[in-house]
Amino acid sequence: MDPISALSVASAVIAFVDFSWKIVTGAAEIYRSVEGTTNENARLEDIVQDLETISKRLSSSPREEENAIENPEEFLG
Repeated sequence: MDPISALSVASAVIAFVDFSWKIVTGAAEIYRSVEGTTNENARLEDIVQDLETISKRLSSSPREEENAIENPEEFLG
């Protein structure tokens, strides 16, 4: 086997092992999680909820906004 083919096979094997490792560790994290999700997904879910809240408040009229936000800390989370 020529060196370039050997390098190609070795890199494919390393990529496969890396991909498999990520799948196994992700599955283990989900299995151990109380919520049934990874920490990354839980963090992204919090970000999406914050963005939805901000988007709703931006699309409301200023008068509705004054009534909705009594405490500025509530808006910032």
